[in-house]
Amino acid sequence: MGADRIQSPLTLDQPFDPADLARWSGGVWEHPPRVLRGVMNDSRTIRPGNLYVALPGATVDGHAFVVQACRVGAAALVNTDWQAPADAGPLPLLRVPDTLQALAALGQGYRRTVNPVVIGVTGSVGKSTIKTWTAALLAAHAPTASTCGNFNTDIGLPLSLLQMERGTRLGVFELGMSHPGEIAPLAAVLEPDAAILGTIAPVHLEFFASLEAIVDEKAALLQAVPPAGFAVLDAGSPWHARLRAATRARVITVALDGAAADYHATAIDPMTGRFTVSGPAVDRPRVLSLGLPGRHHVLNALLSLAAARACDVPWEAIEAGLPRLPRMGMRWETSAWRGVTVINDAYNASPVSMDAAIRTFAAAACGRRILVLGEMRELGRDAQAYHAACGVTIGASGCEILVAVGSAGGWMADAAAAHGFAGQVLRVSDAAAAGGALARLARRGDWVLLKASRGVALEQAMKAWREATPPPAGGEGGT
Repeated sequence: MGADRIQSPLTLDQPFDPADLARWSGGVWEHPPRVLRGVMNDSRTIRPGNLYVALPGATVDGHAFVVQACRVGAAALVNTDWQAPADAGPLPLLRVPDTLQALAALGQGYRRTVNPVVIGVTGSVGKSTIKTWTAALLAAHAPTASTCGNFNTDIGLPLSLLQMERGTRLGVFELGMSHPGEIAPLAAVLEPDAAILGTIAPVHLEFFASLEAIVDEKAALLQAVPPAGFAVLDAGSPWHARLRAATRARVITVALDGAAADYHATAIDPMTGRFTVSGPAVDRPRVLSLGLPGRHHVLNALLSLAAARACDVPWEAIEAGLPRLPRMGMRWETSAWRGVTVINDAYNASPVSMDAAIRTFAAAACGRRILVLGEMRELGRDAQAYHAACGVTIGASGCEILVAVGSAGGWMADAAAAHGFAGQVLRVSDAAAAGGALARLARRGDWVLLKASRGVALEQAMKAWREATPPPAGGEGGT
């Protein structure tokens, strides 16, 4: 909260009847406006006509910005006991016992009003990609809404639901969690008609007793899907039987290579993402092209297309849509700098996604390969062991250079050296130092992979690299 303006992914200000907002939230209006457009929780993004939701925060209470929001033409959702300053004058306030609970009720009430077929997506890795790709395939078939950015929490999910246009027929919404007990309340707000479960991996283990506990937490989404709905699951997952037992809905399965499934991908080209899909749910073997390297990307595409087929998207639309699926920022994002190909996969990292990224990069790169790898966070007491396991993958990768960032990067470097890594190793303290190392090391024709958890901000290595690189002779720019 505050005075500085920021950019928000919440850009669609849908019209709301203030009476509906009161009914959905159980609130009471003081000086209600005639109409409202859009719901926001950040005073820096408020537009005239919005409903500003004053939420308590860890350091700042959103009620401190109610008057400021109302002065720019917004109304406000506030707690019943909040008292406006004496000199504020009449303010359009919707008073509720608890603003966070009321926001959830607003999202649920509007979801019921629009009444699309809603697919919930969760998993440990790849869920934002699956959400985005599924929504893109569905949008070619019918008006579709989806999670705004990464708004997948108890605040973000209802705000995303409130962005839906009233003609929406299909919705794809992501459910995130970092602590036990978070998925079930989100599913209660979403009321999903279907679910997609992506890869489940050791993520947030700092807050869970075991990986099994994470599986059970994710399964809460499956438990919320009614018997008439469907659930898309990876038949090759070691947790498949446990997840399948959690749902009453029809189960649609996908798999890579070995496991039997409704949608079965074979002949996978790890360089291009080209694969053949067949199985009981496929009319004939179909050769599809994703245009993105990596088996993990093929799995995400399978999960997305299986959901699309369950919503009656034609095969022709899927075949045409796969190569044009949106590419997510900092998720295998490819660019070039001074003749060096850079793969920025630094949006986040877990042991599963780190292993997949290293393997895919090692196979896809066409020049000298430089790994720039940092910490995978929230792994709990076994963090060093998980990093060491990725070091084993590095040792077998054949890559030529490893830039190990931070102490956790050092754990990977130690394990890599112990398991046959014959390349050059540089140990650096942080992302900026990694950029400095790249300025000294990288040369035309090289390939670079950036991978670490979000908190490492490893993309800042690119900025430091550019700043530390002298301009080329003659003043020519580099791309």
